[in-house]
Amino acid sequence: MRAITAKRVFIFVIAIFSMSLLVGCSGMEKRPEYRSGYLYYPTALVNADRALDKARMAGKDKECPAEFNAAKNMVDKAYEVYMACHTQEAIAMARKATAMIKALCPSSSTCELTAAPGEIKKGQSATLRFTTSGKVKSAVLDGTEVAATGGTKTVSPTSTTTYTAKVVGPGGSTTCSVTVTVVPPPEAKVIDRLTIHVNFDFDRSNIRKSDDAELKKAIDFVRKYPGAKVKLEGYTDGKGTEQYNQKLSERRAEAVRQYLIKEGAVDEAMISARGYGKSSPIAPNMTKDGKDNPEGRAENRRVEILIISE
Repeated sequence: MRAITAKRVFIFVIAIFSMSLLVGCSGMEKRPEYRSGYLYYPTALVNADRALDKARMAGKDKECPAEFNAAKNMVDKAYEVYMACHTQEAIAMARKATAMIKALCPSSSTCELTAAPGEIKKGQSATLRFTTSGKVKSAVLDGTEVAATGGTKTVSPTSTTTYTAKVVGPGGSTTCSVTVTVVPPPEAKVIDRLTIHVNFDFDRSNIRKSDDAELKKAIDFVRKYPGAKVKLEGYTDGKGTEQYNQKLSERRAEAVRQYLIKEGAVDEAMISARGYGKSSPIAPNMTKDGKDNPEGRAENRRVEILIISE
């Protein structure tokens, strides 16, 4: 009877021990082959060993040996502390060592990118100058590989543009950048203006014979400014859609442009035409009581002549 009881107690103890092993291995991993001692260690310690192996394979033990050995010694110490039954202290030490390993051998290469001039007008160029320092494996300027010492590049951006360069060193890469600002052209200055009432018929853009006197005024006005740029602005009245009136105003301005060129008032390269649809009326298209205003609409069907100084 006593033998049976002792056997039962032994089986119970074995079961409890097996369960404790299973519970004890929670958060544990099998040790690396080169580690002696227990078969399983806390995951933090095993991860520190893995990080150490990865750093060694990357050559960091030779690139920055002092820092590498300091991290390795901390990993070894974490195992010793764990064997002395100070689990939490060992885990904290292993995590600190892992952080040290990941920060090993930071990039010692640097770069600088400048632009001269840093501000240009559209159509002008700037020179990018890329310089490097430290341990440099490769260098790239605006997408093109250059010498490890850097290089230069001439750029002509049409709008404000940021350029980048990258230098790659033993510990990683470093990027530098510079912005070339493109200054917009100054606004054209209107030095004189004449509004002609070439009162096109409704829905028409052809010039009428009755408007010859008005167009003669335009010719004389333009000839007062030989060599100056001339801009024509065409307008319509308020009837019709925005889209339709925009096209109609463009045709009317172009009709006057062609007339002035044909009459020799201005060189073709010096005169431009643009339509503005039914925007900016100079007279009401409707009366105050909401009725149609033919006289006002006729006034709005016009072309304005601007003399531009740049």
